[in-house]
Amino acid sequence: MTTRLEARAKYWAKLVERAGGKALPNERVRAILEKAEQRRAAAREDRILTAKAAFAGCQSITAAAKTLGASRTALFEWLECHGWIVRADNGNWHPTDWAIAQGFAVSRGPASIRYAQLTPAGRLELVRRLDKTASDGPAG
Repeated sequence: MTTRLEARAKYWAKLVERAGGKALPNERVRAILEKAEQRRAAAREDRILTAKAAFAGCQSITAAAKTLGASRTALFEWLECHGWIVRADNGNWHPTDWAIAQGFAVSRGPASIRYAQLTPAGRLELVRRLDKTASDGPAG
């Protein structure tokens, strides 16, 4: 990082000299560039934390089935029948727009291997619905 900052400082010093201006001392230029680098790093960290927060507490459908004591296959069938997930052309399960809008599911992973996960709110709603209609719910 220091060599990159030094290279930038030298570059800007040359530009200032060419323009006929008085160059800032290298220490001052370095301090300015370091501060800018710190701001960029903080912004990058904020973006990462925001992205992670969106998936905090999410759980795979398989893990949710284990938590509920239901079979994985039955839970997938129930979620599909009730419009929470759909099978994509590549064979992966994707959350429906409705499930995402309701906050019940999220889509994780890169586009080529995107997959559905249930949010904490989705798991609570699932438990509520399964308790209400036990005969409709997935059996273990």
